Amino acid sequence: MEKRLNRILVIAIVGIVCLMSIGYSALNKNLNISGDLTYRPKGDIRITNVTQATLTGATLQYADFSKNEINFAYESTTTSATIALTVEVTNYTDTEMGILKIENLPATATITGYTLKNKLTNANGPLTAGKSTTFTITLKPTAAETKTLILKFDFEPFYKVAYEGFSSISGYKTEVLKGDNFSQNVGTSTQICSVTMNGSAISNYTFSNGVIEIKNVTGNIIISAYFPVIETPTTPNPPELNGDMIPVYYDNGWKKANTSNPNNSWYDYANQKWANAVTVTASTRTTYKNANVGTLIPMDAINTMWVWIPRYSYTIKSEDGSNYYGKKSSCTIPTQTLPGEIDVKFIAKTTESETGSAQYTGDKASGWRTNEAFDFPETNGNGNNIPTKRGGIWVGKFETTGSLEKEGQACVNTSCNTNNVTIKPGINSMRDQTASSFFYMSRSMQLHNSSTYGFVANSGDLHMMKNDEWGAVAYLSQSRYGKYGNSDYTGANKEVYINNDETFVTGHSGGSPDAESSATIYEYNDMTNLGQGKGQVGPGASTTGNIYGIYDMSGGALEFVMGVIEYDAQGVNNHNGQIVSASSGFKGLDDNGNAEGSIDLPNSKYYNKYKTANPEAHDWTSAKSESACNGKVCYGHALSETVSSEGDGWYDDYVYMIYHRFPWIKRGGFYIYSTGAGMFTIYSASGADLVFKGSSCRLVFTP
Repeated sequence: MEKRLNRILVIAIVGIVCLMSIGYSALNKNLNISGDLTYRPKGDIRITNVTQATLTGATLQYADFSKNEINFAYESTTTSATIALTVEVTNYTDTEMGILKIENLPATATITGYTLKNKLTNANGPLTAGKSTTFTITLKPTAAETKTLILKFDFEPFYKVAYEGFSSISGYKTEVLKGDNFSQNVGTSTQICSVTMNGSAISNYTFSNGVIEIKNVTGNIIISAYFPVIETPTTPNPPELNGDMIPVYYDNGWKKANTSNPNNSWYDYANQKWANAVTVTASTRTTYKNANVGTLIPMDAINTMWVWIPRYSYTIKSEDGSNYYGKKSSCTIPTQTLPGEIDVKFIAKTTESETGSAQYTGDKASGWRTNEAFDFPETNGNGNNIPTKRGGIWVGKFETTGSLEKEGQACVNTSCNTNNVTIKPGINSMRDQTASSFFYMSRSMQLHNSSTYGFVANSGDLHMMKNDEWGAVAYLSQSRYGKYGNSDYTGANKEVYINNDETFVTGHSGGSPDAESSATIYEYNDMTNLGQGKGQVGPGASTTGNIYGIYDMSGGALEFVMGVIEYDAQGVNNHNGQIVSASSGFKGLDDNGNAEGSIDLPNSKYYNKYKTANPEAHDWTSAKSESACNGKVCYGHALSETVSSEGDGWYDDYVYMIYHRFPWIKRGGFYIYSTGAGMFTIYSASGADLVFKGSSCRLVFTP
């Protein structure tokens, strides 16, 4: 009995198998194919029918189909035979599907009613939930032949493509077939911030000439992008030469330039090429003043070198007022460690100073503010200072070099002998002076020794750099017109490289922003390009990232600027605005409020005076940069605007804010400061440097 039941079961199984095989068996040459099965499991897409559409000059030996294959044989009798099959595909999934490829499809075959890699659709739209569509595959053999073909269909789902940060994606692809390559032109102004697939960041995509391409898509895609708001370039005021200043450009040495600037041969601020000029020794002055354009001026003939900073307005602060880290001009949100762009627009000499909040609206520049350094006053016959619009200022290209006439000499008035003072590269910077001596040295260069340099004694104003003038240079460097805008540098390398020379030689570079003092030292004109966003090793230490900028603003010697705090101990404001002298030599008060110093303070236009909002500050940590302007913003001074709420400067530069015991500002940092040195370093000190002997100064000429 048991054996009999087993035989019946075997026969039944064989019968069922035979019945199921009918849909897959070889059929007659008329292709009367009715499909394979009526039941379809959910999540399935397959071929459900194949019929003969056209048969000319050929015979079909057999045809068969399964879920994703059509297997057939034909015999063609002419070279113009045609075999056309109509294929029905049914999608039982809830996902929109397509066909990535059909393997073994002859190159001469054509498909009518459907294009590979597109969605499978019918008159009712995309195929989902049991919908079917048909299309025709036509073969045209090129020879009389007998051939068997197995066409394999690669059915794949579509993945979504989403775009973040785009203002419009009209016409953009929003889906891509699994396994296909995705390509979309999103414009050359686009910055691709990140691409994710299946929720994970990917890096194997390319973005070139505005086209993003992703190979072999395997999941949903999100493309995140940023579109920087770029202000229209403005035209800088042309440099105003004084006396016998000579315009120069660099070509394996400094050569005389054409003041009409043909083809931007002298300056081109849009490409970070700032205007340079020199003065030369009296014995060579006639020669080089009358020389032809292109004449090399040897360094031996040069005694001072200058860079023109054109009059401009700026904006720096975030829209919500939470930070002063500059505009977001890339995918990266600006931070204190990696600050963003300071927007700058050059304004005409005749333009009134703008007095906005220096605050962005979103990423759009607004609230323009003019640095007060460009309104350096004239003093009338009554001794009153009248703010005067300036087209720009000339800034010493290097820290001040050379020496006074005698070792240990100090300048106490405008009659000091300064014939040996220079501004040149490759020389020890001038140090071992008080703030007052540096100041009167600078004035003496124009008023007492003008013939040495060729300045006109009663035209323009040569003086020691003020703190707001330091800010004017630093902000321009952090703009599109300075090193920040120089495409040779990326990321942290946009910071001016440190002069790491412990011997205080001017113009040197450590080849990075944070080089140690023992690291390799490069000359200012060593244009070796390191690539990888590091730029040139020597000019990387300038404010432009090329040889046309200003050097030694990071490292080298600390630099005195004419910026000092007003005495206001314990909140008592009864000292009539007197400064804290702190051994500077200037008349003022000591940190106990007693009279000190013997040298008259110069006209107030020559120094920035700060009044703290926390007069009880007794050390660096309690003195805050935002208090320097009595709790208000010190616009353009690179104080409150470039210091984080934690008290650190941009690019992690050190901040030791002035207070009544150390009231004088020094800038730029020290050769040994490494990361802490930089244009945004603030150092509080006494007005003398007779022990440490590590402080210099920088000169400014206001035409």
